[in-house]
Amino acid sequence: MTLVGFVAVVLIGIAVLSILFAIERKKCPSCQRRAVAMRFTDGYSNGEINIVSFHCKQCREEFRTLNGGPLIPRHAFDLGAREPVPQARVVAR
Repeated sequence: MTLVGFVAVVLIGIAVLSILFAIERKKCPSCQRRAVAMRFTDGYSNGEINIVSFHCKQCREEFRTLNGGPLIPRHAFDLGAREPVPQARVVAR
């Protein structure tokens, strides 16, 4: 394989992966849109614990996950929540 062929294969691979990531983008729990992106500058991993930070590009809410779990609002995660905070539902009589 020549260098040009190798570069072409790498570029096609990058394009396919970016399309797959766009399709599989997580839905924001706050605004219900598929605009949640991972923050590469924030997070922590030591083999057993893996904390990843996300942010919604639409409503600017920030989230964290623990070991690939559900999205938890950052302020709740920082206070110790490790599962999504239950939402209250208004029931009309």
